[in-house]
Amino acid sequence: MEIIKIENLKKTYQIAKRREGFLNNFKDLIKKEWEYKTALKGIDTSIAEGEIVGYIGPNGAGKSTTIKIMSGILYPSSGNVVVDGIVPYENKRVNAKKISLIAGQKSNLYWDLPIIDTFQLMKRIYKISDSLYKHNLDLFCETLDIKPLLNIPTRQLSLGQRMRADFAVSMLHNPKIVYLDEPTIGLDVVAKDRIREFIKSINDSRNTTIIITSHDIVDIEKICDRVIIIDNGELIYSGDIKTLKEQYSNKNCIMHVKFDGNVESLSLENYIIEKDEDGFCIYFDRTINTPSQILYKLLEDGKKIFDFTLTEPSLEDTIKMIYKNGCLSNINL
Repeated sequence: MEIIKIENLKKTYQIAKRREGFLNNFKDLIKKEWEYKTALKGIDTSIAEGEIVGYIGPNGAGKSTTIKIMSGILYPSSGNVVVDGIVPYENKRVNAKKISLIAGQKSNLYWDLPIIDTFQLMKRIYKISDSLYKHNLDLFCETLDIKPLLNIPTRQLSLGQRMRADFAVSMLHNPKIVYLDEPTIGLDVVAKDRIREFIKSINDSRNTTIIITSHDIVDIEKICDRVIIIDNGELIYSGDIKTLKEQYSNKNCIMHVKFDGNVESLSLENYIIEKDEDGFCIYFDRTINTPSQILYKLLEDGKKIFDFTLTEPSLEDTIKMIYKNGCLSNINL
């Protein structure tokens, strides 16, 4: 059963033009000129109840805009969004009771208050019953190890401690849908694992629908059932991770080449090339090119090859290539 339905979602921002120079700045104050930026170009997708979906794309792809529309913060320019039977930006109060939005760079906690005070305030705002509040508080204190932090002001917490407390306060009212925007950004390995385990446990125990945006592909691999990839405001892929790797990775390879001598740059037409610490990574489609063809081109260019290895791309490598290629034509939606 689908809980979120998005149809032909478009969003265009009106941005004031800024020109250099004092006189131009003065003119802009009197009469503004506008330009328009399209963030979403007609997104169509749906999310089933109880799914954990990774919503990923490069910076500026339109991820945060989509999340803000689904959570009722922004209005779309056109298209339809239905979240659990309601239009979120038309029924903001009803929608707010059903969802939670957690952003790694922003906090739902009050900066100068002990976190227990924020918890009690949220209890009143969401009209949480005494029994549910106590049950959730005890559960989160145990699973997130925040009991020693309850009487400490938010401003005195480390980033990892604040994020754990943020998850707890955002889950007190048992939201049906949780939007996570870079939830593990800046956290150490131990804190990331704790947050990932908590997300999975909430999904398993409560069938909570979770949409997560993250540039940390490990988050996506360890947490998500399905992935939606967006680039430049357009949907590139929607499906499970295994299918994505089968469709794209199976025909792609990475050749890591080390050269004899100092080679600062490398250029081969129609290949994606990246420099790393001790050589270059050459990405190629093995249905079109062979390793021997690439080696021949390098030797033909006068390069002295010291060593090379071939590997299949990881999920991170796959998504990186999708971003760089703009592979709308390479993936079957």
